[in-house]
Amino acid sequence: MQNVTSSSPLIFVFQGLRWPKYVKHSLRLAARTAQVPVVVLTNLEPLSGAPEVSWFKIADFYQRKDFDDFQRESNLPRAFRNGFWFHTVERFFILRDFMSSRGITHCFHGELDCVFLHLNELEIEIKTAGLAGFFFPRETSDRGLGSLVYMNNLESLSNLCEHFLKHACLGLPDASAGNEMHLLGLLPHDGKNGQFHALPTAEWFFRKDSDSWPVYSSGARSIVDGAALGRWVFGMDPANTGGRGTSNLIQNHRFLVPFHHELAALEFKFSRQSWKLHGRNKSEDEWFQIRVLHVHSKVHHKLTARYVSRVLARVNYSKRTVVVPPTAKYFLGVFRRVARQLFFLAQNKDLRADQWQRLRARVNTARKRP
Repeated sequence: MQNVTSSSPLIFVFQGLRWPKYVKHSLRLAARTAQVPVVVLTNLEPLSGAPEVSWFKIADFYQRKDFDDFQRESNLPRAFRNGFWFHTVERFFILRDFMSSRGITHCFHGELDCVFLHLNELEIEIKTAGLAGFFFPRETSDRGLGSLVYMNNLESLSNLCEHFLKHACLGLPDASAGNEMHLLGLLPHDGKNGQFHALPTAEWFFRKDSDSWPVYSSGARSIVDGAALGRWVFGMDPANTGGRGTSNLIQNHRFLVPFHHELAALEFKFSRQSWKLHGRNKSEDEWFQIRVLHVHSKVHHKLTARYVSRVLARVNYSKRTVVVPPTAKYFLGVFRRVARQLFFLAQNKDLRADQWQRLRARVNTARKRP
């Protein structure tokens, strides 16, 4: 295992039983574009081909008693994707123990399916604000996310874990409450006087009044994507589309928390050389630098500067891109359903006559339209 440098690292936590295919590409990209040291906490063997990453074994430092208490009190679904909802909470307990055991006082933590851009500059902005605590993206007043968090105070992370323990009983079997996003959303809107601070998200592009929740600085120049920008640019997770693949320009989806501002109002510009991404509301002159983009579709193997530039250019003209095509299994399923319906029509004279009658009615209705 390697040592962590003195500057703020970007720390990933992976608790799965095997590496997803996209992870190696994500780590390589983070090592190139985050501009901070990259660290992975896991109990798996380190991945080959990621030489600029430092690896630490979770079992060497983690005491999971507190999290066992959370797990015992929560009714979140345990079987869903091998304990997904519990892993999203447990990572913060792991981070707490890692920082404490290593004497780390400040770091970033990110999710592996994101892209991280020039986090060193974001840290400078936060330091300029003169605040200490736990910083996280808040996309609505009652929903926080963990795509990227920043901590420059270990006590605030310990208090966050206590907050999770206190509210573990809110967890419901359908994960509609008591999940990590809900519990982060319950954190107080303390502003400058507290230890929990909001990072600007896509909502910041549309902010016109002071009634929204406070962020770490009223003059913030950076955007940290929680979820909305990522699905707009790179689509949804194909695991949630039943083999249909995914395209981008997704404003909302029935299974996702809605984003009420019109994302088509945004414009992006991207530098292939520096990997700097900026965005703005087309009705405003001011550009903001996007530090994190949540790539739900997990197409990190595609994310060359050329590909990102091309997709963003199409987004600016409201042109959809097929990010992940439908699978062969999906097309086979469609073929089987059509074949089954044709078979039933061929075998049933009454059903065949009924279908022809419906078709004639539709044709006649179409002819009568002006």
